[in-house]
Amino acid sequence: MLRERPKTAELFFTVMRIAEETAQEQRQRALVALVVAGVHTDSDEVDELLVLRRAVERLDDPHFRLLLLLEAHPTTPVSPEGGFVGVSDAYLLELWPAAGNMIVPLRLALEREGLIRNVLQPGRWAPSAVAGDSWLLTDFGMSLLGYYRALGGRLP
Repeated sequence: MLRERPKTAELFFTVMRIAEETAQEQRQRALVALVVAGVHTDSDEVDELLVLRRAVERLDDPHFRLLLLLEAHPTTPVSPEGGFVGVSDAYLLELWPAAGNMIVPLRLALEREGLIRNVLQPGRWAPSAVAGDSWLLTDFGMSLLGYYRALGGRLP
């Protein structure tokens, strides 16, 4: 079967190599989820899985924790009446105080991989309770979490 599907074979063998070399449990789980999806999909969809594989290869367990926090809390509370779309660094630190100085490098890595995006553009109005940038999962990030959850991925 893999000989007839070279992209799926590439995904499978690359993931097996990476999974063998890492001690990061959440990375291993995400990689296996991508292989499982690759076996059950057509060639065009495997392209997305290959790009996701490259992103996952660069992520550690704390990155997955941040992705899952962004998924669970897509807005920053601003008032009792509602929130503002996207999550500020300050709110992320309220949700995960132990992240401390890691928040910015973790967030930058997720942005670089196309998994999250800044929803506040320069010059755009934002409530005073949302200082700085505001982050939201991209469709690509949601796609990764969908595969990850399909294999039982959870908050590390």
